[in-house]
Amino acid sequence: MRISAYTLLALCLVLSTACSGDSEGNAVDSNDSDPSDSFGDADAGGAETEDTAEEDVPVPCIVGISCSDDNPCTHSDTCIDSFCKGVPYSCSDERPCTNDLCDGVGGCQFAVSDGFCLIFNQCLIHGDANASNTCQVCDIDENKIGWSKAKELTGCDDGNPCSYGDYCNKKGQCKKGIKTNCNDDNECTQDSCDPLSGCIHIPISGDCDDGDPCTQDSVCSGGTCHSPLAQCNDNNPCTVDTCLPELGCDHQPKDGDCDDGDACTTGDYCEDSQCISGGIAQCNDGTICTIDKCDPLFGCYQILTADPCCAGAVHKCDDGNACTTDSCSDDGTGCINSNNASPCDDDNPCTVDDTCDKGECESGVPNSCNDGN
Repeated sequence: MRISAYTLLALCLVLSTACSGDSEGNAVDSNDSDPSDSFGDADAGGAETEDTAEEDVPVPCIVGISCSDDNPCTHSDTCIDSFCKGVPYSCSDERPCTNDLCDGVGGCQFAVSDGFCLIFNQCLIHGDANASNTCQVCDIDENKIGWSKAKELTGCDDGNPCSYGDYCNKKGQCKKGIKTNCNDDNECTQDSCDPLSGCIHIPISGDCDDGDPCTQDSVCSGGTCHSPLAQCNDNNPCTVDTCLPELGCDHQPKDGDCDDGDACTTGDYCEDSQCISGGIAQCNDGTICTIDKCDPLFGCYQILTADPCCAGAVHKCDDGNACTTDSCSDDGTGCINSNNASPCDDDNPCTVDDTCDKGECESGVPNSCNDGN
Protein backbone atom coordinates (compact mmCIF):
# COMPACT_ATOMS: atom_id res chain seq x y z
CA MET A 1 0.00 0.00 0.00
CA ARG A 2 1.33 3.36 -0.97
CA ILE A 3 1.38 6.01 1.79
CA SER A 4 1.63 9.66 0.95
CA ALA A 5 4.29 11.92 2.42
CA TYR A 6 1.68 13.94 4.29
CA THR A 7 0.29 10.82 5.94
CA LEU A 8 3.75 9.75 7.07
CA LEU A 9 4.42 13.22 8.47
CA ALA A 10 1.20 13.16 10.58
CA LEU A 11 1.92 9.66 11.84
CA CYS A 12 5.42 10.66 12.84
CA LEU A 13 4.13 13.63 14.81
CA VAL A 14 1.69 11.39 16.65
CA LEU A 15 4.28 8.76 17.42
CA SER A 16 6.86 11.33 18.51
CA THR A 17 4.40 12.66 21.08
CA ALA A 18 3.11 9.35 22.36
CA CYS A 19 6.40 7.53 22.38
CA SER A 20 8.87 10.22 23.37
CA GLY A 21 11.32 9.26 26.16
CA ASP A 22 12.99 11.20 28.92
CA SER A 23 16.43 12.75 28.56
CA GLU A 24 18.01 9.31 29.04
CA GLY A 25 15.84 7.62 26.44
CA ASN A 26 13.55 5.80 29.01
CA ALA A 27 9.75 5.60 28.55
CA VAL A 28 7.58 7.56 31.02
CA ASP A 29 4.48 5.83 32.42
CA SER A 30 1.65 8.29 32.78
CA ASN A 31 0.42 6.30 35.75
CA ASP A 32 3.65 7.13 37.57
CA SER A 33 2.69 10.78 37.70
CA ASP A 34 1.79 12.26 41.07
CA PRO A 35 -1.99 12.01 41.62
CA SER A 36 -1.82 15.25 43.49
CA ASP A 37 -1.19 16.99 40.16
CA SER A 38 -4.80 16.22 39.30
CA PHE A 39 -6.64 16.42 42.67
CA GLY A 40 -4.18 17.54 45.30
CA ASP A 41 -5.82 20.96 45.27
CA ALA A 42 -9.21 19.59 46.34
CA ASP A 43 -10.06 20.90 49.77
CA ALA A 44 -12.60 19.96 52.48
CA GLY A 45 -16.14 20.51 51.49
CA GLY A 46 -16.23 18.78 48.10
CA ALA A 47 -13.66 20.50 45.89
CA GLU A 48 -13.99 21.01 42.13
CA THR A 49 -13.15 17.65 40.59
CA GLU A 50 -12.99 18.54 36.89
CA ASP A 51 -9.52 19.08 35.42
CA THR A 52 -8.55 22.62 34.68
CA ALA A 53 -5.38 23.30 32.66
CA GLU A 54 -4.79 19.60 31.80
CA GLU A 55 -8.19 19.07 30.18
CA ASP A 56 -7.55 22.01 27.89
CA VAL A 57 -4.55 20.21 26.30
CA PRO A 58 -5.67 17.29 24.10
CA VAL A 59 -3.60 14.12 24.18
CA PRO A 60 -2.69 12.74 20.70
CA CYS A 61 -3.42 9.09 20.03
CA ILE A 62 -3.67 6.43 17.31
CA VAL A 63 -7.17 5.43 16.32
CA GLY A 64 -7.89 1.87 17.25
CA ILE A 65 -5.34 1.83 20.07
CA SER A 66 -6.43 2.36 23.71
CA CYS A 67 -5.48 5.70 25.15
CA SER A 68 -5.71 7.93 28.21
CA ASP A 69 -6.54 11.62 28.27
CA ASP A 70 -4.68 11.94 31.62
CA ASN A 71 -7.83 13.38 33.21
CA PRO A 72 -8.93 11.35 36.25
CA CYS A 73 -12.43 12.80 35.98
CA THR A 74 -13.20 11.10 32.68
CA HIS A 75 -13.79 7.47 31.85
CA SER A 76 -14.08 5.28 28.75
CA ASP A 77 -11.27 7.20 26.99
CA THR A 78 -11.32 6.70 23.20
CA CYS A 79 -9.10 7.97 20.37
CA ILE A 80 -11.21 10.19 18.18
CA ASP A 81 -9.71 12.20 15.33
CA SER A 82 -6.22 11.40 16.63
CA PHE A 83 -6.93 12.82 20.08
CA CYS A 84 -7.85 10.90 23.24
CA LYS A 85 -11.24 11.90 24.67
CA GLY A 86 -13.10 10.50 27.70
CA VAL A 87 -16.62 10.82 29.06
CA PRO A 88 -16.47 13.44 31.86
CA TYR A 89 -18.02 12.83 35.27
CA SER A 90 -18.06 14.62 38.64
CA CYS A 91 -17.36 13.44 42.18
CA SER A 92 -19.10 15.38 44.95
CA ASP A 93 -20.81 13.97 48.03
CA GLU A 94 -21.72 17.48 49.18
CA ARG A 95 -20.15 16.79 52.55
CA PRO A 96 -18.03 19.59 54.03
CA CYS A 97 -15.59 17.15 55.63
CA THR A 98 -14.34 15.12 52.63
CA ASN A 99 -11.87 15.59 49.79
CA ASP A 100 -13.78 14.37 46.73
CA LEU A 101 -11.47 12.66 44.15
CA CYS A 102 -12.00 10.94 40.78
CA ASP A 103 -10.30 7.56 40.34
CA GLY A 104 -10.03 7.84 36.53
CA VAL A 105 -12.18 4.81 35.79
CA GLY A 106 -15.58 6.30 36.55
CA GLY A 107 -15.38 5.89 40.31
CA CYS A 108 -14.91 8.32 43.19
CA GLN A 109 -12.88 8.45 46.34
CA PHE A 110 -14.04 10.50 49.33
CA ALA A 111 -11.16 10.96 51.73
CA VAL A 112 -12.03 12.37 55.19
CA SER A 113 -10.36 15.76 55.65
CA ASP A 114 -7.86 16.45 58.40
CA GLY A 115 -9.46 17.39 61.71
CA PHE A 116 -12.78 15.69 60.84
CA CYS A 117 -14.61 12.41 61.33
CA LEU A 118 -17.28 11.01 59.02
CA ILE A 119 -19.52 8.74 61.10
CA PHE A 120 -22.82 7.43 59.77
CA ASN A 121 -22.76 10.08 57.03
CA GLN A 122 -22.39 12.84 59.62
CA CYS A 123 -19.48 15.28 59.55
CA LEU A 124 -17.97 15.83 62.99
CA ILE A 125 -15.12 17.94 64.32
CA HIS A 126 -12.45 16.30 66.44
CA GLY A 127 -13.82 16.03 69.99
CA ASP A 128 -17.52 16.11 69.05
CA ALA A 129 -19.63 13.69 71.12
CA ASN A 130 -22.31 11.27 70.03
CA ALA A 131 -25.64 12.99 70.69
CA SER A 132 -27.19 9.71 71.89
CA ASN A 133 -24.16 8.59 73.92
CA THR A 134 -21.78 11.30 75.05
CA CYS A 135 -19.25 8.61 76.03
CA GLN A 136 -18.55 8.15 72.31
CA VAL A 137 -16.59 10.88 70.55
CA CYS A 138 -14.94 11.78 67.26
CA ASP A 139 -11.23 11.10 67.78
CA ILE A 140 -9.26 11.60 64.57
CA ASP A 141 -6.26 9.87 66.11
CA GLU A 142 -8.27 6.71 66.87
CA ASN A 143 -10.87 6.32 64.13
CA LYS A 144 -12.04 8.87 61.59
CA ILE A 145 -15.01 6.83 60.38
CA GLY A 146 -16.34 5.39 63.64
CA TRP A 147 -16.96 6.34 67.23
CA SER A 148 -14.12 6.27 69.75
CA LYS A 149 -14.52 5.85 73.51
CA ALA A 150 -14.34 9.05 75.55
CA LYS A 151 -11.75 9.27 78.29
CA GLU A 152 -12.70 7.50 81.50
CA LEU A 153 -14.55 9.68 84.05
CA THR A 154 -15.58 12.15 81.36
CA GLY A 155 -18.88 13.75 82.38
CA CYS A 156 -21.99 12.47 80.60
CA ASP A 157 -25.76 12.32 80.96
CA ASP A 158 -27.44 8.92 81.30
CA GLY A 159 -30.82 10.50 80.44
CA ASN A 160 -32.21 9.84 83.91
CA PRO A 161 -33.00 13.11 85.75
CA CYS A 162 -32.92 11.21 89.05
CA SER A 163 -29.12 11.18 89.06
CA TYR A 164 -26.37 13.70 88.48
CA GLY A 165 -22.60 13.60 88.14
CA ASP A 166 -22.87 10.74 85.59
CA TYR A 167 -19.54 9.57 84.14
CA CYS A 168 -18.07 7.49 81.32
CA ASN A 169 -16.49 4.13 82.14
CA LYS A 170 -13.67 2.33 80.33
CA LYS A 171 -16.15 0.68 77.97
CA GLY A 172 -17.50 3.98 76.69
CA GLN A 173 -20.73 3.62 78.65
CA CYS A 174 -22.40 6.36 80.69
CA LYS A 175 -22.77 5.22 84.29
CA LYS A 176 -25.21 6.57 86.86
CA GLY A 177 -23.73 9.11 89.26
CA ILE A 178 -25.19 10.42 92.52
CA LYS A 179 -28.88 10.16 93.36
CA THR A 180 -30.70 13.46 92.84
CA ASN A 181 -31.89 15.07 96.07
CA CYS A 182 -35.52 16.09 95.51
CA ASN A 183 -36.14 17.37 99.02
CA ASP A 184 -37.65 20.85 98.67
CA ASP A 185 -37.58 21.44 102.46
CA ASN A 186 -41.35 21.90 102.36
CA GLU A 187 -43.17 19.74 104.89
CA CYS A 188 -46.40 20.30 102.96
CA THR A 189 -45.22 18.26 99.96
CA GLN A 190 -44.32 14.62 99.39
CA ASP A 191 -41.07 14.55 97.41
CA SER A 192 -40.04 11.86 94.91
CA CYS A 193 -38.23 11.48 91.59
CA ASP A 194 -39.68 10.26 88.31
CA PRO A 195 -37.13 8.82 85.82
CA LEU A 196 -38.92 10.62 82.98
CA SER A 197 -39.76 14.03 84.43
CA GLY A 198 -37.42 14.37 87.42
CA CYS A 199 -38.34 15.70 90.85
CA ILE A 200 -42.03 15.91 91.71
CA HIS A 201 -43.61 17.48 94.79
CA ILE A 202 -47.15 16.36 95.63
CA PRO A 203 -49.11 18.59 98.08
CA ILE A 204 -50.25 16.90 101.29
CA SER A 205 -52.51 17.94 104.18
CA GLY A 206 -51.96 18.04 107.93
CA ASP A 207 -50.27 20.17 110.55
CA CYS A 208 -47.07 22.03 109.79
CA ASP A 209 -44.64 24.46 111.36
CA ASP A 210 -43.61 27.57 109.46
CA GLY A 211 -40.85 28.29 111.99
CA ASP A 212 -42.45 31.59 113.00
CA PRO A 213 -43.20 31.82 116.74
CA CYS A 214 -45.68 34.59 115.99
CA THR A 215 -48.07 32.21 114.23
CA GLN A 216 -50.11 29.30 115.54
CA ASP A 217 -52.29 26.39 114.44
CA SER A 218 -50.46 26.12 111.10
CA VAL A 219 -51.89 23.68 108.52
CA CYS A 220 -50.85 22.53 105.03
CA SER A 221 -53.01 23.61 102.11
CA GLY A 222 -52.10 23.44 98.43
CA GLY A 223 -48.49 22.61 99.23
CA THR A 224 -48.08 25.68 101.45
CA CYS A 225 -48.04 26.08 105.24
CA HIS A 226 -50.83 28.51 106.17
CA SER A 227 -50.47 30.11 109.61
CA PRO A 228 -52.85 32.46 111.49
CA LEU A 229 -51.22 35.08 113.70
CA ALA A 230 -50.60 34.05 117.30
CA GLN A 231 -52.98 35.49 119.91
CA CYS A 232 -50.65 36.99 122.51
CA ASN A 233 -53.31 38.71 124.64
CA ASP A 234 -52.89 37.37 128.21
CA ASN A 235 -55.98 39.28 129.43
CA ASN A 236 -53.79 41.05 131.97
CA PRO A 237 -54.38 44.83 131.96
CA CYS A 238 -50.97 45.33 133.57
CA THR A 239 -48.90 44.00 130.66
CA VAL A 240 -48.12 45.21 127.15
CA ASP A 241 -48.61 42.22 124.82
CA THR A 242 -46.47 41.90 121.67
CA CYS A 243 -44.89 39.17 119.55
CA LEU A 244 -41.16 39.04 118.86
CA PRO A 245 -40.07 37.08 115.76
CA GLU A 246 -37.20 35.50 117.64
CA LEU A 247 -39.08 34.70 120.87
CA GLY A 248 -42.81 34.66 120.24
CA CYS A 249 -45.35 36.23 122.59
CA ASP A 250 -43.89 38.75 125.02
CA HIS A 251 -45.61 40.44 127.99
CA GLN A 252 -43.89 43.50 129.43
CA PRO A 253 -45.10 45.09 132.73
CA LYS A 254 -46.79 48.47 132.54
CA ASP A 255 -47.90 51.07 135.10
CA GLY A 256 -51.19 52.92 135.43
CA ASP A 257 -54.80 52.27 136.32
CA CYS A 258 -56.38 48.90 135.89
CA ASP A 259 -59.47 46.96 136.78
CA ASP A 260 -59.14 44.01 139.13
CA GLY A 261 -62.53 42.71 138.02
CA ASP A 262 -64.12 43.43 141.40
CA ALA A 263 -66.88 46.03 141.12
CA CYS A 264 -66.66 46.65 144.88
CA THR A 265 -63.18 48.22 144.70
CA THR A 266 -62.03 51.53 143.26
CA GLY A 267 -58.68 53.10 142.34
CA ASP A 268 -57.09 49.81 141.24
CA TYR A 269 -53.51 50.17 139.96
CA CYS A 270 -50.76 48.10 138.26
CA GLU A 271 -47.70 46.91 140.12
CA ASP A 272 -45.22 44.27 138.91
CA SER A 273 -47.62 43.12 136.16
CA GLN A 274 -50.36 42.62 138.77
CA CYS A 275 -53.55 44.61 139.23
CA ILE A 276 -53.72 45.74 142.87
CA SER A 277 -57.16 46.43 144.35
CA GLY A 278 -57.74 49.97 145.54
CA GLY A 279 -60.22 51.14 148.21
CA ILE A 280 -63.66 49.79 149.00
CA ALA A 281 -66.38 51.22 146.85
CA GLN A 282 -68.58 53.77 148.73
CA CYS A 283 -72.12 52.53 148.27
CA ASN A 284 -73.82 54.83 150.88
CA ASP A 285 -76.60 56.69 149.11
CA GLY A 286 -77.08 59.03 152.07
CA THR A 287 -80.52 57.88 153.07
CA ILE A 288 -81.60 55.71 155.95
CA CYS A 289 -84.39 54.42 153.82
CA THR A 290 -82.10 51.91 152.10
CA ILE A 291 -79.68 49.21 153.09
CA ASP A 292 -76.49 49.70 151.03
CA LYS A 293 -74.79 46.59 149.57
CA CYS A 294 -72.16 45.73 146.91
CA ASP A 295 -71.93 42.83 144.49
CA PRO A 296 -68.42 41.99 143.06
CA LEU A 297 -69.91 41.60 139.61
CA PHE A 298 -72.47 44.41 139.49
CA GLY A 299 -71.25 46.84 142.14
CA CYS A 300 -73.38 48.90 144.56
CA TYR A 301 -77.08 48.30 145.02
CA GLN A 302 -79.68 49.27 147.66
CA ILE A 303 -82.52 47.46 149.38
CA LEU A 304 -85.48 49.50 150.71
CA THR A 305 -86.11 49.39 154.47
CA ALA A 306 -89.43 49.10 156.22
CA ASP A 307 -88.81 52.34 158.17
CA PRO A 308 -92.21 54.11 158.72
CA CYS A 309 -90.44 57.45 158.14
CA CYS A 310 -89.55 56.47 154.58
CA ALA A 311 -91.65 56.83 151.52
CA GLY A 312 -89.79 54.43 149.27
CA ALA A 313 -86.18 55.62 149.23
CA VAL A 314 -87.10 59.14 150.43
CA HIS A 315 -86.84 60.02 154.14
CA LYS A 316 -89.79 62.11 155.28
CA CYS A 317 -87.71 63.87 157.97
CA ASP A 318 -84.66 64.86 155.90
CA ASP A 319 -84.22 68.60 156.45
CA GLY A 320 -81.22 68.84 154.10
CA ASN A 321 -78.93 70.02 156.94
CA ALA A 322 -75.71 68.04 157.37
CA CYS A 323 -75.46 69.28 160.96
CA THR A 324 -78.65 67.57 162.12
CA THR A 325 -79.36 63.91 162.55
CA ASP A 326 -82.78 63.23 161.15
CA SER A 327 -85.00 60.54 162.55
CA CYS A 328 -88.60 59.64 162.86
CA SER A 329 -90.71 58.99 165.93
CA ASP A 330 -91.31 55.41 166.71
CA ASP A 331 -94.92 55.65 165.62
CA GLY A 332 -93.86 57.38 162.43
CA THR A 333 -96.00 60.39 163.06
CA GLY A 334 -93.28 62.96 163.81
CA CYS A 335 -89.73 63.95 162.83
CA ILE A 336 -86.77 64.45 165.14
CA ASN A 337 -83.89 66.65 163.86
CA SER A 338 -81.14 66.54 166.49
CA ASN A 339 -78.00 68.71 166.29
CA ASN A 340 -74.75 66.83 165.76
CA ALA A 341 -71.04 67.58 165.72
CA SER A 342 -70.25 65.93 162.43
CA PRO A 343 -67.64 67.28 160.02
CA CYS A 344 -69.09 69.64 157.46
CA ASP A 345 -68.20 72.09 154.72
CA ASP A 346 -68.86 75.80 155.14
CA ASP A 347 -68.29 76.29 151.40
CA ASN A 348 -65.28 78.50 152.16
CA PRO A 349 -62.11 77.18 150.49
CA CYS A 350 -59.93 79.20 152.85
CA THR A 351 -60.93 77.18 155.92
CA VAL A 352 -60.37 73.57 156.86
CA ASP A 353 -61.65 71.20 159.52
CA ASP A 354 -65.16 72.72 159.55
CA THR A 355 -67.49 71.11 162.14
CA CYS A 356 -71.15 71.25 163.08
CA ASP A 357 -72.23 73.21 166.13
CA LYS A 358 -75.76 73.88 167.23
CA GLY A 359 -77.13 72.76 163.92
CA GLU A 360 -74.82 74.97 161.87
CA CYS A 361 -71.52 74.45 160.12
CA GLU A 362 -68.84 76.42 161.91
CA SER A 363 -65.71 77.43 160.01
CA GLY A 364 -62.51 75.70 161.03
CA VAL A 365 -58.97 77.04 161.00
CA PRO A 366 -57.71 79.17 158.10
CA ASN A 367 -56.22 77.22 155.22
CA SER A 368 -52.56 78.02 154.57
CA CYS A 369 -52.01 78.71 150.90
CA ASN A 370 -48.21 79.00 151.22
CA ASP A 371 -46.66 76.67 148.64
CA GLY A 372 -43.19 77.21 150.04
CA ASN A 373 -42.00 78.81 146.82
